[in-house]
Amino acid sequence: MKKITITNTDNKYVFLYLRVSTKRQAVLGYSLEGQLKACKEYAKKLELTVKDIFVEEGESGTIAERTEFQKMLNRCEDGEVGGIIVINTDRFARSEIDHFLIKDKLKKLGIRLYSALQPMVGEETPESYLIDTVMAGVNAFYSRDNSRKTIKGMREKFEQGTWPTKAPLGYLNVKDEITEKRTIGLNPDQDYLVKEAFEEFAKGKYSIHSLCQRMAQRGLKGKTGVPIGVSTLHVLLTNTFYYGLMRWGGMEKMGTHTKLITEELFNKVKYLLSKHRSFVIRDRKHDFLLRGAIICSKHNRRLVGEWHKVNSVKRDKIGYYHCAERGGCKGTYTEIDKLEGLVANQFKKLHFTDEFMNEVVNQAKLYLGNIQNSFRSRKQGLDNKLKALDEKRTNVEHLLAEKTYTREVYQRVHGKIEEDIAVLYKQIADLEKDRQVDVRFIEEIFSLARDIYGTYLASPNQLKRGYIKLFFEHLYVANKRIAKVTYNPLFATLLKEQKIMLAQKAKETIVASVVKSKPNTTQDVLNIPANQVILSQVKLRDQDSNLEP
Repeated sequence: MKKITITNTDNKYVFLYLRVSTKRQAVLGYSLEGQLKACKEYAKKLELTVKDIFVEEGESGTIAERTEFQKMLNRCEDGEVGGIIVINTDRFARSEIDHFLIKDKLKKLGIRLYSALQPMVGEETPESYLIDTVMAGVNAFYSRDNSRKTIKGMREKFEQGTWPTKAPLGYLNVKDEITEKRTIGLNPDQDYLVKEAFEEFAKGKYSIHSLCQRMAQRGLKGKTGVPIGVSTLHVLLTNTFYYGLMRWGGMEKMGTHTKLITEELFNKVKYLLSKHRSFVIRDRKHDFLLRGAIICSKHNRRLVGEWHKVNSVKRDKIGYYHCAERGGCKGTYTEIDKLEGLVANQFKKLHFTDEFMNEVVNQAKLYLGNIQNSFRSRKQGLDNKLKALDEKRTNVEHLLAEKTYTREVYQRVHGKIEEDIAVLYKQIADLEKDRQVDVRFIEEIFSLARDIYGTYLASPNQLKRGYIKLFFEHLYVANKRIAKVTYNPLFATLLKEQKIMLAQKAKETIVASVVKSKPNTTQDVLNIPANQVILSQVKLRDQDSNLEP
């Protein structure tokens, strides 16, 4: 920027700086009109010429957030003036650190700070510096004391069961007509939608994303008035406030506000948030059960599904799976119902013995011990981060209360903290989800797997797809039938372990029988490989010969 040179050597030009933090302060404190009048009269008394006037209306006492103040400092660096006039030094800065840093910067630029109500501040004398230091400390003390009183009042409100800060979605900050005290009331435009969000998610039909789309269409909005987003919805669904439990400043208490939901409903939603995250599936126009699992034996390409319109009184469309090879592949062109039935028949061939299942559960319990230890450590780390963010959020609310932050700055900073908290809640939910894959889950899955075929048939498509991925790596199709199956490596390993266990058990049975009848042949029997024993004694039911590890 081009420097401006002032011709008068006595620096008789000054800026006036006026500020009010709130509309209430403009009425009850120093109004902008009152500040302007006092500063102009003081400039006239000192025979100074006003170069420009900078006005902050509704801005905080934080230096970095005051746009007009920053513009004024930039112009001071251009050498336009020799002084700045304020009505009182608390308009200049409410922190003694900010006060002295900015004043030192102005001094290096040859610019004085004048106060219309504190004349000695602008003088270059030891007494002036003393008074300036004292007043800066008094201003900072007043700000901090006001903050302390505000926080004390907020804590007292909380202890009485009243929410002390901005109301969550679905509620409003209202003033009691009788007591004139500020409290929390229901927002008739949004409260029923918040309740609906909990009830719909509890049904288990929605992911967090699909529910967000539904509630946005229904009219549920965030704090800024725009349709609700995923992170905001997640914060809403994990907020205990809605069943009455308030959490603020590290404290917990049941509030006196009207509850939108029951604790039972909240806990169900919390459980589903942690459980269902592993089943989140991208919305698709056509959701074919076997997508990604069926391979063409001839071209080694995945089969795709598609619908065709038909002129029939029974149905208006028919679906087919077919190879994606360019030019077509007649050997794979199979009706959806038929091919899905052929895949279902593959589950008839899967079987685990009770003895093997019990051994799997016992081994899983040992593994679970290690998982639990890792979970506690990682969970503690996330809880510590969450606690720190909660404290940061409380501090931001205090800064708003003491007018250090404006409403706009508060919404921006507070919104960012809310987003960070939502991310941590998601990480905790994911961690909890991982922990849920424990012995109870294994026992549940494989107790059903003792009748895998029946369980598969009775399952919804989403769970059927999970079964297919659990047991099969690929299913190959040729001439409209299942020509080859490769098992999931995990399942193949389990089958292999079962075969070894059965072989060892058969060997032990034979050894015991031989020892009983021919004691002298014990050593010869012990030298027989277990796999030879299993071939002659035990055979897995309907086991495919093309098992691949």
